[in-house]
Amino acid sequence: MKKHLFIILLAVTTTFITSIKEVKASHFAGAEITYSCLGGNNYEITLVFYRDCGGVSTPGSVNILLNCTSNSVFNQTITLNKISGTGQEITKPCPSTTTYCSGGNSFGIQEHVYKGNVVLVPCNHWIMSYHSCCRNSVNTVQNNTSNPWYIKAVLDNMSAPQSSSPKFLQKPVFIVYSGQNYKLNMGATDPNGDSLSFSLYNPLKDTSQTISYSSPYSYTNFLSSSTPITFDPQTGLITFNSNISLNTVLGIKVTKWRKINGVPTIVGEIYRDVELKTISGNNHMPELSGMDFTNSHQFNPNDTIFFKEVCHGEVLDFDINAFDIDSGSTNNGKMTMNSTFTIPGATFTVHNNGTDSVYGHFHWTANNNYSNKRCFTVLLNDLGCPYNGQQVSSYCFIVKDTVSLSLNTSDTMLCTGDTLVLQAQTTAQNPAFVWMKNGQTITGATGSSYTVNTNNYQTGQDTFSVVLQASNTYCSANGNLMINHVYQPHIYLTLQDTGIAIPGDSIVYDAGQGMLYKWMDQNNTVLGTAQTQAFTKSGLYHVIVDGGNNTRCTDADTFAIWVAGIENHKPEGGVLIIPNPNNGQFMLKIDNDKFASGKYTVEITSQDGKVIYSRKIKNRKEVKIDLGSAAKGIYQIVISNTNQRLTSRIVIR
Repeated sequence: MKKHLFIILLAVTTTFITSIKEVKASHFAGAEITYSCLGGNNYEITLVFYRDCGGVSTPGSVNILLNCTSNSVFNQTITLNKISGTGQEITKPCPSTTTYCSGGNSFGIQEHVYKGNVVLVPCNHWIMSYHSCCRNSVNTVQNNTSNPWYIKAVLDNMSAPQSSSPKFLQKPVFIVYSGQNYKLNMGATDPNGDSLSFSLYNPLKDTSQTISYSSPYSYTNFLSSSTPITFDPQTGLITFNSNISLNTVLGIKVTKWRKINGVPTIVGEIYRDVELKTISGNNHMPELSGMDFTNSHQFNPNDTIFFKEVCHGEVLDFDINAFDIDSGSTNNGKMTMNSTFTIPGATFTVHNNGTDSVYGHFHWTANNNYSNKRCFTVLLNDLGCPYNGQQVSSYCFIVKDTVSLSLNTSDTMLCTGDTLVLQAQTTAQNPAFVWMKNGQTITGATGSSYTVNTNNYQTGQDTFSVVLQASNTYCSANGNLMINHVYQPHIYLTLQDTGIAIPGDSIVYDAGQGMLYKWMDQNNTVLGTAQTQAFTKSGLYHVIVDGGNNTRCTDADTFAIWVAGIENHKPEGGVLIIPNPNNGQFMLKIDNDKFASGKYTVEITSQDGKVIYSRKIKNRKEVKIDLGSAAKGIYQIVISNTNQRLTSRIVIR
């Protein structure tokens, strides 16, 4: 296949629009205007004019027209003078090729630089216009040789005081061959760290008219390509594979953004008008990879990441690798790599430069101290003929904000029955949340708060997390809280108010579920620390139960113990209970004629008033009583007839 080489000639603007009316002949390969704030309202304006060495010579000065659209009183014209020593050839021919710039007959371009200073009062819409005639002949535009150039740019130095324009880091002359995949990149960055976005536009003839492409061409379909023309608005990267020989025109706009009061705001625009010229050649274009995060030092066509969203504080380490199909066969495969680098704190180190295995390594801890958009460019050249092959790629990052995320409480212990409202607190705008328990998503919990109800969870430790979901402007964030759910004892009013013990025996109290116990007498002397406690002495006692280990999840109760002193108690009237205490079987002896010679009733009741034994007896002095399986305790016995009533107590143990 016959190969054809494209020379890409760029015309660039900056935030001011210039009017150069002196230039009238076809030598216009491209131009760019940039400006730098010198302090206050003082600016240095620079015009870089790229001259086709096959055309007429350049003027010694140019006039730039500056218009403030909001107040015409500030309109003015400034003259820029050519800087001595400029006008050097920037084309990269091999030694056997002589260009028009050196007296030969091959295509060549010179760079001419003009500078001047001006005072620009704050204006929200400075416009500058650059106008010249005429364009070179191209295949894709109707009557192009009679078409003038018109390039504009915009500056808002009211919203963004002391703002400087973006800078085009590589010379706007590119040489490519047809039948090869090519990546065209503007290589723009911003000295203020402002964000840049890119778009294609229809090149202008004047303030309102655009050039007219011949069908089927347009400003988005500016040449015939065997692959779809692609354009990346984040980096300005254009890819294509030209399959015919032609000259064409391409327009690219660069928009400058700054975050003002938290709102992304356009503070400038620059425009580039690009001519692509085809010549014959056999050199193959070198290739640059995308970001190689494996740091392999080897070119891989699958490394296609040129733009990446990262988080503030994230560490980036990756290689950029080079490849030339001519490697190993001719000198064409030897490559040189360099970078125009403007990311503060980042490093780019080139290894094996001048060989066919050159690569660069990038390292940076991402930050958005000023702006969230960061870019750098890499230029790769080979040593091929008739012109050195050249590739330029930009590598850009959107640095997302890191936002604070915290939970509203430091109380991480809850007792059974407690509830706690967890409130996510963040500086993010319009946040979206996901709540989790022990790493598992809680269904339906997506609001800014979540209520922890301990009745729904077992006791123990649980980690509750809230995840701030990432957006276009900030990274995800996590907030974690360890909650210790402690059992809440319930003992108050559950213990027997008065416990009665039998002499020589004890009564045992059980405080129920808990972890720590403290049984005390009325003098607060600790008697025991187990779940149960035995008592053998009369007195007033209390117990404290802790559901955890020295927590606030406690409960307490107070109770009395009475030890009964009964032994063969003899009620008044000559009635004996033998034995007493007993096991529920005892003998009742009547030594009272009023009862023994007549009828009487024996009734036994428990402490809660329940009758457990009742019997009518006639003419008996001794009665054997068997209470069967009656529970241990103290009971009341009543012996009565129509004339007399005697009471006493029996103890079953």
